[in-house]
Formats: sequence, C-alpha cells, structure tokens
Amino acid sequence: MTRNPIDKLIPFTGFYALEGHVGGFVLIDTNLVYHAAPAPDTMPTKVNEATVSICIDGTTINNYAFPDYCSYDGHHLMVHDGNKPIAQLAFGKDYANGNISAFTGIIGGHAVHGTSPFNPIQLPLFAGEYYELVNGAYQPRLQINADFGVFYQDGTSGFEPVAAYGFNYAMFVIQMVTKGGQTITYEMGTTPKNGLVAGDATKGAELVTIQKTNFFPPPKS
Repeated sequence: MTRNPIDKLIPFTGFYALEGHVGGFVLIDTNLVYHAAPAPDTMPTKVNEATVSICIDGTTINNYAFPDYCSYDGHHLMVHDGNKPIAQLAFGKDYANGNISAFTGIIGGHAVHGTSPFNPIQLPLFAGEYYELVNGAYQPRLQINADFGVFYQDGTSGFEPVAAYGFNYAMFVIQMVTKGGQTITYEMGTTPKNGLVAGDATKGAELVTIQKTNFFPPPKS
C-alpha cells in the first residue's frame, strides 16, 4: 500500500513568515478527512489532505492543493503549476530552539527562508467524553476516542458514530456530520476549570470533560 505523502507533512503544518519579504508567507494547511465504516465488517477511512498557500509580496495569495500541484518526499516540498516550477522548499525541525519548524528554498526564483513556532495537534489528544450544561444538569453530548472514532448524541438517543468529519490540524477544529445529517462544528481547546473543552461554533455553547472544579484563589497579601 502506498503511503499518503501528506502524512509526513503534518508535523510541518503552520504559518511561515518569509524573512526579507514584508507580508510574505507560506501556509501549510492540513486536514484529516474521516468516514465511518459503512458496514460492521469494514474499516473506517482516514485520509490527510493539504493545501499550500504562498504569498511573496504581501498582496497576492496563490493556493496549491495536493496532489495536482504539490509533492512531498518527507523533506522536500515541490510546488508546480503544470511544467512550471513554483517553489522548492526543504523542511526541517530545530529541536534545540523549541521544536521550531523551518524551511529554506526557492519561490519564483527568489531565495527564501521561513520559520514557524506552531506545532499541530492530532485529534486523539482530545479523547474524552464531553458534556453540555442543560437546565442545570450535565448531559453527555460528544465522545472522541483515541482510535479517531467520534460519537454524538442529541439527547433523544444514545451515542451514535458520526457519518463523517474533518479535523483541521492548524486550528484544532472538527466539523462533523451526524447520522441524522446534521453538520456541527466544534473548536477544540482547554480551560483551567473544565479541562478539555469543545466550543460549539454555531450555538456558542461549550462542552466540557470535567463537570465540576475546585478553584483556589491566591492568598491575600
């Protein structure tokens, strides 16, 4: 089986400001697309997708999607438009300075260098059961498993696997389609009081993994 080359690009997801080019940047945007198993004896599908956005003058942005315009061999990212080369970038990690991602190379004939302190997060880091506060009581609403399985319940029935979802590695956003055909978007994150949280981008509600908390304010001086 041929491995998806984008899998190797995931660690370099992020926004890279181009040194010496005011407003210039390269954005490596990556997404996981998941489809639940269609039958009991089948497996779910997980496919990573990626787009490379390039702006060298601070004004014009061009977007190039895999695999038609981009290729990656684990170190070198090649971007082309037909037979015309657009960019050749060599990526690496600077572990001595905080696991910073960096590249050097050429864009449109210009020598370029970019760095990004950003590090992507895999969805299983948010594994847990999430609750919504409804009329003073916490109701289970969302479940994320370490094996990438995602389950949802609307309050009228138990947890059911979502039909499909997309997870953005750069923004920690998951957009899912429930078994009933409803599209829901959650912004994943953390808070001091509730541990892992999922913010409903449509309703403005927040799902929490920790339902109660003890908060100890600092002593008065």
